[in-house]
Amino acid sequence: MPAAIAKSNAPPPAAIQQKPVPALDKTQTLRALTPLELADDVASRLFVIQLVVSESEFSPESVPNLGIFDEYRLYAAVGLDGDKIRHALRLGFFTDEGAAAAVAGYLRGHFEGAAVKRVSEAERARFADRRLEARKDAGSTGVHAAIELSCPDPVPTTRLAELSRKK
Repeated sequence: MPAAIAKSNAPPPAAIQQKPVPALDKTQTLRALTPLELADDVASRLFVIQLVVSESEFSPESVPNLGIFDEYRLYAAVGLDGDKIRHALRLGFFTDEGAAAAVAGYLRGHFEGAAVKRVSEAERARFADRRLEARKDAGSTGVHAAIELSCPDPVPTTRLAELSRKK
């Protein structure tokens, strides 16, 4: 009997088990920026602070209620990382990356992995009416008087003519 027709004694391959992908609310999904959005340096330059990423949903009772959350939109977005669902707790929206970095620096006292991420205008539109209400008592550390953005004093200008007269 030819080898191609001969029956194999090997067991049949195991059936591939496909795990059903849970239904996600498509208005809460994360997506990568499109090349057009990345190329647009003016219109779509929006930033958020990604506070934490988790495999489980965020309970409002587990998120510290910080005063800064009254100034910006705190929201939770959902995305797929390979075959795993990831939940991202984010604070936004900022039009200036430096301002987002300053606020992220403040928030690292509460969220060690706080990082600035660029997002699309579509993400801001999706979460315009959605807000996660943080309910965990943060104590007195949750109150801030102000976040001050500062830079060093400008260097005084000295002209060569002024230096030569001082001799």
